Amino acid sequence: MSIVDGDKSRISLSTAFTTFLGLEKEDAAALVEYEKGHKAFHIETSYSKGETIFSSRDQSDGFFVILQGSIVVLLDDASRGGTATILSGGGIRVRNRRRITESGKASRVQTVGSVFGFVDYVLNRSRTFTVVAGKNCLVAKCKRSGLDELKRENPNLDRIVDKVLLLCSVVELASLEHR
Repeated sequence: MSIVDGDKSRISLSTAFTTFLGLEKEDAAALVEYEKGHKAFHIETSYSKGETIFSSRDQSDGFFVILQGSIVVLLDDASRGGTATILSGGGIRVRNRRRITESGKASRVQTVGSVFGFVDYVLNRSRTFTVVAGKNCLVAKCKRSGLDELKRENPNLDRIVDKVLLLCSVVELASLEHR
């Protein structure tokens, strides 16, 4: 992992939730206030271009938000198998224009503000696709353990996270309409 460089379009998690998903500013402010007490429900990690964020069949222990840069969703041969696969998070469809790795093809590129990996997280199943950094990127991982702690300590904030996941689902369904 490396430090994200050259991309000035870094956003905060609360900005992603309000600007890209339409979460009310009061709800986003409540999440920010919770984190001021050094009780983060997410961790931020930098990835270099081409570095794997997670792989198909990994256990899903959280969902991700792109704070800077971009990611590429890859479908491997097993996940392409002839039936439609729902990919997590809204994004731009690339239509497999170029081979990214030996075993996978680019399905879509997602940029700042996009949420990915939430369908597998919600369904508590293994990952159904692979994600790599499209260019140097910074992502926030909202881990199940951090969200469980948030739920125990403040059920109102847990309601806000549930609202975020519902909004992600709405965006996902809307993006399926346009493919």
